[in-house]
Amino acid sequence: MLYNLSNNYLNVAISDIGAEIMSVIATDKTEYIWQGNPKFWKDRAINLFPVVGRLYGGYYVYKGQKYVMDIHGFIKSSVFNVLTSQNKAEFVFRSDKSTKKVYPFDFEYKITYTLCGNSLNVVFTVINTGGKNMYFCLGAHPGFNLPLEKNINEWQLKFDCKKDVNMFELKEGFITGKLNKFDLKGGDTILLDEKTKNMLPQTIILENPCKGVTLQSDYSNKSVHISYPDMNYLGLWSVQYAPYICIEPWTGLPSYYGKADELTAKKDIITLEKEKEYNNSITYIFS
Repeated sequence: MLYNLSNNYLNVAISDIGAEIMSVIATDKTEYIWQGNPKFWKDRAINLFPVVGRLYGGYYVYKGQKYVMDIHGFIKSSVFNVLTSQNKAEFVFRSDKSTKKVYPFDFEYKITYTLCGNSLNVVFTVINTGGKNMYFCLGAHPGFNLPLEKNINEWQLKFDCKKDVNMFELKEGFITGKLNKFDLKGGDTILLDEKTKNMLPQTIILENPCKGVTLQSDYSNKSVHISYPDMNYLGLWSVQYAPYICIEPWTGLPSYYGKADELTAKKDIITLEKEKEYNNSITYIFS
């Protein structure tokens, strides 16, 4: 089922499956969100929990037991309970017997969307409702139509600040432990040219970039600004020749190549004590 938030600037549609953003349409009919053509990628803006990326071997180990889990975790296909008002929607998912088979923790996972003007604020909340520490990563995987405006082909990602940035070396979708310098034009810009587009299918993962970035063109007034103040990584991905780009703030990373994860020792794993709450956020501004 879809739930809608709307005002004089935007209409936002969000599914109760995965609390996934399905559409963001401006009053001039511009659709910002990729519409899930299965020829390229069937999803639109999935949420990631309790892992980010691939697990080597397709599983992780916790207290000596193997748990099989799909890429990016199970929350993307989970059905949420929903509470809505005119400009706010709260999506809540609670652990159950089925989740315990792949993730042995009691928790509440909540995503709250708030629409204000032309901005959409997203707050991710994890509450440990069990009697032991729980371990997780989270992130977002939104796809944006590219180009945002027809007949304009020169697009770029411009960060909010100038900063040296490193990119993770990947092997078959897994990190190797090696970092390489990623060249930014002028110290703050990624040109979405043929060179970059050819890199996207293998995924670009940037380490601790500037905490805000804009998808824009010098020849268009259309843009999307994404801020992620407490996310340490930014993934960029698309399928070859596909008319979209995914801009993905993450707290964690895929597994190391050749090494199955022991969950409690996984790189950048978040440890949440019993009865404690964790919050993170992303804000999108659509122009």
